[in-house]
Amino acid sequence: MKDRIRTIRTGLGLTQKEFAARIGTSQNVLANYETGRRNPSSSVINNICKTFHINEPWLRAGEGPMSAEVGMEQKIIAWVKNIFAKEEMTFQKRFLQMLMGLDGAKWELLEEMMQNTMGNLPGRRLPQEQENLTVSDAEAAYIKSRSKSAARAASPVSSITEEGGSAAQKKKID
Repeated sequence: MKDRIRTIRTGLGLTQKEFAARIGTSQNVLANYETGRRNPSSSVINNICKTFHINEPWLRAGEGPMSAEVGMEQKIIAWVKNIFAKEEMTFQKRFLQMLMGLDGAKWELLEEMMQNTMGNLPGRRLPQEQENLTVSDAEAAYIKSRSKSAARAASPVSSITEEGGSAAQKKKID
């Protein structure tokens, strides 16, 4: 386990002090784990796995993949925590604070504005369709929506280039 703990820490580019702080222990205790003088408790192992998304069987015994699967909700939580961990008031922090203040009607308005700006948003499906949605389906819907908007954007240009130019251009030439 000592080598696997060191592998996680060095793979993340963290010092012993930084890694120890993130799992709630001291640099000296972590050094003892990495040298094998001490074994981490179950709570420390749990902290390592949760904090760095490590597969517990891999950490304990080297079994299975190193990384644990991370769901969308966990990714969003980690992203928001990272934004709010910064002391300065960033655009991201202000934007998230604004989103937290939206009520149902304002969320609907925001969605409508996005629809008007971007066209049909991929992944917007009826509840019964959402259950069967796969990543491939979502990607296909996105590509389809982007190709439609590209065709709409290209249509004025194509009318100019077809048959030697637009009616206005032909009138000027005559």
